[in-house]
Amino acid sequence: MPEIELTRKDGVATLLVNRAERRNALSSPMMAEMARLVAEVDRDESVRVLVLTGAGKVFCSGLDLGAMGLTPGEPALERELVDRVLLPLDRLSKPTIAAMNGDALAGGLELGLHCDVRLAVPTARFGMPVAKIGIVVPYPLLLKLVDLVGPATTSELLFTGEPMSADRAYSLAMVNRLVAPESLLEEAHRMAATIAGNAPLAVRAMKRAILAGRSQRQWDPPEEVRRLYDEARSSEDAREGIAAINEKRRPAFRGK
Repeated sequence: MPEIELTRKDGVATLLVNRAERRNALSSPMMAEMARLVAEVDRDESVRVLVLTGAGKVFCSGLDLGAMGLTPGEPALERELVDRVLLPLDRLSKPTIAAMNGDALAGGLELGLHCDVRLAVPTARFGMPVAKIGIVVPYPLLLKLVDLVGPATTSELLFTGEPMSADRAYSLAMVNRLVAPESLLEEAHRMAATIAGNAPLAVRAMKRAILAGRSQRQWDPPEEVRRLYDEARSSEDAREGIAAINEKRRPAFRGK
């Protein structure tokens, strides 16, 4: 079975992250395939809406940490996620709906937040546990979080690394609707069909206007922020954090 699947029906494309045995963790080949399919959807005039969901009981647990490089000269997997998947998804000319069938953590939360609308099951958790492994959240997502939930909640999510419940995410408008698991895809496709039945040029223009309203934000971080990001990512703590996750033990951070 392919780890990324795309189906089309009645003007709605559905992109499935299909790696349930690894909690839908994203590898580099998976991101390359997602990038290819998102570009394909953008070109396909028969598609008016994209629904994104995960297989099993987890939406996406983030990046495959076992494949994450930690030497400064090596391409960063998280940078690949931003450049190849998140920004193209965010800027897709068609509306996008995340049908979040379970936990969305780290890069998985990023994936959901870069869709236009989010539906989630009541048992889902949403978190950015990057501080627990010594790495940092990509700058575009930090801006996305601040826009969605404000600086105080963003600070709580990032500094503690603790997940929030679906109820709280809904109360903060991080999630549009909470839907029972057995009805999630049906509800997502019902919403998608409603959007697909509207005037496509009007919908596309309004999506572009919403994106333009956010474009005043600077996507690339200031030089000082970039320096601190690079310092954290290439640190001993970052190596220790990812090693600890892969070895299923508690990390011992030294601030180096």
